[in-house]
Amino acid sequence: MRKIWLFPVVLGLFIAVASCGGAKEKEETSSAEVATPTAPAPAPPAKPDAMPAEKLTGKWQRTDGGYVIEIKSLTQDGKLDVGYFNPNPINVGRAAWQNDGGRVMVLIELSDVNYPGSTYSLEYRPQGDMLTGSYFQAVEKQTYPVEFSRMK
Repeated sequence: MRKIWLFPVVLGLFIAVASCGGAKEKEETSSAEVATPTAPAPAPPAKPDAMPAEKLTGKWQRTDGGYVIEIKSLTQDGKLDVGYFNPNPINVGRAAWQNDGGRVMVLIELSDVNYPGSTYSLEYRPQGDMLTGSYFQAVEKQTYPVEFSRMK
């Protein structure tokens, strides 16, 4: 009986030693790989600054008609206080902005007669001081490209 008992112990030690040796060999390979000189990783892109309020605030007129967006104020948490006129006031249900990797995006959803669920999805273009994007006319289920220029 003694031989039977020793065999599993010896076998267990053999497996343990083999496993440790394999792990050590693998560890040595890993540390050798780490020690291999490589090109430095590129620096992460700079985090874009929050958009200053003065860049969006003001009156914007659509280039193809008398539609006017008036951005009265914005908060750093993405809220906009907006008026929309055609030429009379149209109720704005919600309005928001965000800085999306340096691209300043504006969303305005209208909620008035003939406009329920119609939305402007716009991007501020500093070159040219424009808001460009699309207008989804919910009643017609049509999307149109649009541009707004700042009113002086």
